[in-house]
Amino acid sequence: MAFVSLLAQEQSLELYEYLGAKEKRKIQTDITISLNPKEKMLQDAKKAFANGHRILKIKLGKDIAHAIDVTQALSQALPQAKLLIDANQAWSLKDALLYVETMQNRPLALIEQPVKAKELAALKKITQISHIPILADEAAFSLADVKHIITSRSADMINIKLMKCGGVTKAVEILEYARVKNVKCMLGSMLEGPISIGVAEHLAMAYSDVIEYVDLDSPLLYKKGFRL
Repeated sequence: MAFVSLLAQEQSLELYEYLGAKEKRKIQTDITISLNPKEKMLQDAKKAFANGHRILKIKLGKDIAHAIDVTQALSQALPQAKLLIDANQAWSLKDALLYVETMQNRPLALIEQPVKAKELAALKKITQISHIPILADEAAFSLADVKHIITSRSADMINIKLMKCGGVTKAVEILEYARVKNVKCMLGSMLEGPISIGVAEHLAMAYSDVIEYVDLDSPLLYKKGFRL
């Protein structure tokens, strides 16, 4: 990240310009609602929505009954919010299909990595059946992973993280491939510091036609008074 930033400075360019963006633009991130009992998740989601966050990333666990209950409650309580469902590899194929079937009338934006990363056959089956777009995360580290997922139609979308794929240049390779294949992506993150999040923001500006969702909310979790 430092090296790419220096290359931009050498040409007297902002990083977003070096990466191909014509102008600086505002980036809207989602905000994560952590896995908790239903009432706590509902309370956290309502608070986030009231604070202006319209895209909520909902963390769910292996208890599929809880996952269904929470999703239905959030969808009913916050009909104007966009809900991104993150199962974190927690579900079986059977539970994932049950969840999809139960959510027929719920306007969910996507389901992220419902099954374990290695279970690509199960991921593909869910993608084929689901009316909700399926996002591959842990199943897609490298460009080779992404190519396999896209060509086999094992998922509808790809989650790219700088800390996962190997940095800026590797992320650009994946984004360029996704652009050619007309596949939408999420630009995600781990619990990261401001430097890598800032670089990811510039990348989001440069590939706004490919990146449909931005998941760069870790700065919202920093302690007050944080200084680099």
